[in-house]
Amino acid sequence: MALEAINEIRKAEKEAELLIKKSQEESREILKQAKIKADNSYNEIIQSAKNQGDNYFNQAEIEGNKESEPILQAGKKETEELLQVSQDRIDKAVKLVIERIVNNHGHN
Repeated sequence: MALEAINEIRKAEKEAELLIKKSQEESREILKQAKIKADNSYNEIIQSAKNQGDNYFNQAEIEGNKESEPILQAGKKETEELLQVSQDRIDKAVKLVIERIVNNHGHN
């Protein structure tokens, strides 16, 4: 009977060792899966934040372009007016110079 009890104890110890090993393997697998899920969640959050940031930037750029359009148009109009005025002044200056040259040579 003592031998049977010892064999039962050894059998129980082996079963306990197997159970501990199995539990350790399951624990490692659970940790591995948890790390994978955490990494995936992290990447999704980062990507979502990046997309949101890109959307905000694009929206701000669109709004900035809308707000600057009237200013750009006014600048173009002013430039055209200045160029036109300058051409008129050039024409008047040329006429004035020609008149003075002709008048000065005509009186001599």
